[in-house]
Amino acid sequence: MYVRGLSTRDIEDLLRTPEGELLLNRSSVSEVTKSLNEEYIRFINRDLSCYDLIYLFVDGVYESLRRVTGRKEAILCAWGILATGEKIMLHLSLGNRENCGTWTEFFRDAKQRTDIQC
Repeated sequence: MYVRGLSTRDIEDLLRTPEGELLLNRSSVSEVTKSLNEEYIRFINRDLSCYDLIYLFVDGVYESLRRVTGRKEAILCAWGILATGEKIMLHLSLGNRENCGTWTEFFRDAKQRTDIQC
């Protein structure tokens, strides 16, 4: 909800019982947001060298984001199919648009994370 542009207050208002009682207060919403951001940072910095990929898929998904009012921004995604058949999300990144420079930076970042040995 936060990524889609809702403020902490908007989220707080959505998390009410039918009687109007808060399920989460503003500080709890902020704590959850902070925790999710920390988890995302760990995700985009994790070692990718351990995955035995057979297929790699990349795409840009466009979402209206809070920081870009009125415009949609690309979320660049990479996921793969492992030798076991399992599907795994490998990398996510914001990009102004899907162009050569944005994708080059995306792949360089992901490639850098494959040079780490497990």
